[in-house]
Amino acid sequence: MSPARTLSTPALSIRSLARRCVWMSLIVAAVISIASKPAIVRASERDDARARKILLGRHDPARVALLQSIPRDFQSRSTALPVITDALITLQDDARFDRLEKQGQPDLPDGVRLMIEFVGTIDRPEATET
Repeated sequence: MSPARTLSTPALSIRSLARRCVWMSLIVAAVISIASKPAIVRASERDDARARKILLGRHDPARVALLQSIPRDFQSRSTALPVITDALITLQDDARFDRLEKQGQPDLPDGVRLMIEFVGTIDRPEATET
């Protein structure tokens, strides 16, 4: 073999190896970034489902505790708003409250009253901390 041929061959393989490493690192970075985003979405969906289950449940102290655990900043309260309004719409047709009214107890449970108050005061400055 000639000396010129052996010197040029390693340079090509190092260059191709460097290209492969760059491409592989870009592909790995793209896969990791794509794979990590659904996990964040799934976590928030799990939290929403858990909150919805508590808000629609029969245990009113848990409902009150959940509503009181929502931070008072505007972002947290506006994030929780769709879940709470959806739960209120569902509870509107719940037969439990019809039975309470027929039994002479027209008052709503404290948790439902807090949900209504939460939705009604979300746009007021005193509802959130600045």
